[in-house]
Amino acid sequence: MILHEWYRSVPEDLRAGLRALLDDAAGHDAEAGFPRVRPDDGPDVHHLVVHLLPDEREVVEDRGVPVLAAYLQLRVASDGTAVARYVVRPDLRSRGVTTLLFEKIGLDVHAPDGWAGTGAREVRIWARGDHPAARRLTRRFGSHDISRTRHQWNLLAPVRGLRRDDLLAEVPAAAEVEVRDVTGPDEPAAVRGMLGTLAGDPPADGALVRVTGRSGVDGAVWVDVTADEATEYGTAGRIHGPAVWPDGRADATRAALLVAAMEEIAGAGLPVAALVVDGDDDRLVHLTRALGFVHERTDAEYLLR
Repeated sequence: MILHEWYRSVPEDLRAGLRALLDDAAGHDAEAGFPRVRPDDGPDVHHLVVHLLPDEREVVEDRGVPVLAAYLQLRVASDGTAVARYVVRPDLRSRGVTTLLFEKIGLDVHAPDGWAGTGAREVRIWARGDHPAARRLTRRFGSHDISRTRHQWNLLAPVRGLRRDDLLAEVPAAAEVEVRDVTGPDEPAAVRGMLGTLAGDPPADGALVRVTGRSGVDGAVWVDVTADEATEYGTAGRIHGPAVWPDGRADATRAALLVAAMEEIAGAGLPVAALVVDGDDDRLVHLTRALGFVHERTDAEYLLR
């Protein structure tokens, strides 16, 4: 049996336990590169905290004491579109917590006050690793409009001992594109305007930026050498992008930006570069393969509407 409660701000008496749950999940999922969830408050944020009551048949020290089992964070925009992030305590996964939760709160986004009273009319959530539990959930609640809308590939490329000439031999057009640092006073705004074209989460504050285009910005890539992401090949630096304006030189621009980002990560002494790409972007997928990236994990976005 589960207990659940919605909050607009996480109560003080739950914060310590929730932080412990999220820290435990972050440590458990770190090697897979899953993003860390934080219980941030805000005017558009709803928090759902889930407790699990121990099965009476189990031998436990604190029989009947609820265990903090899961946390869902929902950010609802003024138009009713919402983005959810969800974490289940690692030692309680595959116990049916999520199925029980949605059986209790339902998935009705047509109610006058939106899903579960949050005002959400459309909810998007990513299944990192496209976990089988996510697909089971869509089958279980097949009468509702839950669909797998898109997928992303998480890629890794070794960069230790990187030779720029070797990369350019695979994508020679990249050598014709000048890549530089952000310089002009108007460029940061143009770079921020490209954020919407990026795959994955926005880059961390302080990430280095490289851009192309002598007059204005034609493309940009963000490089975070402090991401501290554990992989089976060692600690990775994270590449966000590349984002480019679509034109006849888009492929060459993306290639040049990726080469510059890989050089940045290698120069920081890191052994591997991590990158997320849209699995349906065949041209970019082909380009990353030419540059030595290999598939690590597939993430899938699910939509409830």
